[in-house]
Amino acid sequence: MAHFPTARDTARNEYDRTETPVTSATPDELVVQHLPLVGHIVTERIGSLPAHVSRDELISAGYAALVQASRTFDPTRGVPFGRYAATRIRGALVDELRTQDWASRSSWWPGCAARRRPRSSPRTWASTSRSSPR
Repeated sequence: MAHFPTARDTARNEYDRTETPVTSATPDELVVQHLPLVGHIVTERIGSLPAHVSRDELISAGYAALVQASRTFDPTRGVPFGRYAATRIRGALVDELRTQDWASRSSWWPGCAARRRPRSSPRTWASTSRSSPR
């Protein structure tokens, strides 16, 4: 089966080619150097979201996450800043989408206990005179 590149693959490959190793950059330099990363991540996300979601609000949340990531980044862990920041930015976008959502999580999350139906017992099947589904 052939693999066709997605927007995410394209953005990731483009960004990986331009990422430079970080040695002693200040947090401000990291933010300026990685500003395009926010745009790439928002672009890959926005296509699967409803039309009422504001791109500007997602970009704003992404910029805030980038600044926070630059302040908490530890280069001694061996993770490139771009990868670390991308994870933090994606998390901030999910958080922003949750704050914009009018419905509670239990109304749309299929694994939530509030949406689970109780399993029918053998006693229920016997009282309805139907055969068990198992």
